[in-house]
Amino acid sequence: LMVLGSPARKTRGELSAVQRLVLVQAIAERLAGSHELTDLADTVVELAKEHLGAAAVTIRVRDSDRSVFATLRAEGEPAVIDGLGSACDAMGARLVVDPLGAESHYGTATPRGNTDPSYAALRDCPGIESWAVLPLVARRQAVGVVALGWERRRRPRPADAAMLGAIAHQCALAIDRARLIDAERSERETLELLAAATRVMGTALEPDEVVRRLVQFSVPRLAPWCAVYVHENDRLERVAIEVAGHGALADALHRSNA
Repeated sequence: LMVLGSPARKTRGELSAVQRLVLVQAIAERLAGSHELTDLADTVVELAKEHLGAAAVTIRVRDSDRSVFATLRAEGEPAVIDGLGSACDAMGARLVVDPLGAESHYGTATPRGNTDPSYAALRDCPGIESWAVLPLVARRQAVGVVALGWERRRRPRPADAAMLGAIAHQCALAIDRARLIDAERSERETLELLAAATRVMGTALEPDEVVRRLVQFSVPRLAPWCAVYVHENDRLERVAIEVAGHGALADALHRSNA
């Protein structure tokens, strides 16, 4: 991958068709090895700067509520990042409505051909002459947005647009894969936790002992402290409490029955 260099080093900033294909394949391999979102973001920023010549990069991923795109990583000058963020907001709004209909947006600092008001903030960014805002869609669902900014003017050629689209698709697949792996890991850890709790409490015969073991098992696995209350004599009575660390808090909780 390193021998390809940056597009800026090629004549007129162009890559040949073979170089584009090799670059996309290399990026796909790099992204395939990123199983955490933070690692994936580092990889995208590194590749965008080294091999696409980008001066600024913003990566946003869609939150679990399915409507908000949160910033995963942003690299560049603050004013440029603000402009790219506004562009991501505009693209995100379109993705929520129609994930398959949102198209990549390419622009330059020249007003001509960039009349869309959604990207006005980018046209006014100092030091950025060109940009690309790419929707990330996997399994027919929007997973995020990537925005790139360049210090020099780049006329969007069909071959460049196709290459960036292919790279964006690989990013989308990598984000989707990382989230699936995280969900599987979380589900596995939950099952392991339930199995362990069952083993711990299954050997106790007395209800009080079951409760005591439950609180001890929960701290600090689930929370820094845990208390169990039962309803007796028209009020809640605390029957067990466990606190991990937090000396002052532990003393206060043990002294209080509230």
